[in-house]
Amino acid sequence: MKTMTLSEMLRGKREELHIPLSKISGDTKVHERFLQHMEAGRWDRFPSAFHLKYYLRTYLSYLGLDDSLLEAHAAELFPGKETNPEEKRERRETREKRVRRQVGIASALFLVFAVIIIVSFVLLPSGP
Repeated sequence: MKTMTLSEMLRGKREELHIPLSKISGDTKVHERFLQHMEAGRWDRFPSAFHLKYYLRTYLSYLGLDDSLLEAHAAELFPGKETNPEEKRERRETREKRVRRQVGIASALFLVFAVIIIVSFVLLPSGP
C-alpha cells in the first residue's frame, strides 16, 4: 500500500471537511495560491523554508492535523537536506564551537585595546 504524501493528506482532509480553499485563505490569511501549492506538493514555490513551515503549520492547525507531520515528511518538503539527527547535532556543535572561538577572539582584541588605551593615559604626558 502506498504511503500518502503530505499534500495528499492536506487535500484529503480539506475535501473530507468540505471546506473551499477560498474560505481557508480568508480565515488563515494564507494566500490561496500557497494553499494550492501545498495541496499539489509544489514545495519549491515558497519564498523560503520559513514561509513554507509557517504556512504549513497554519494550514495543518486549521484542518485539525498534528504539526508533527512536518517532521515526518521533512524529506518530502526539503529534498536533499539531511534529516539524520546525528548529522544535525554535529553541525550544531561545529557551529557552536565556531561562535565560541569568535567570541574568544573578540574578547581578546577588546582586552588588548583596553590595555593600550590605559597604558597610553599612564605613560603619555598630560598636557602643558
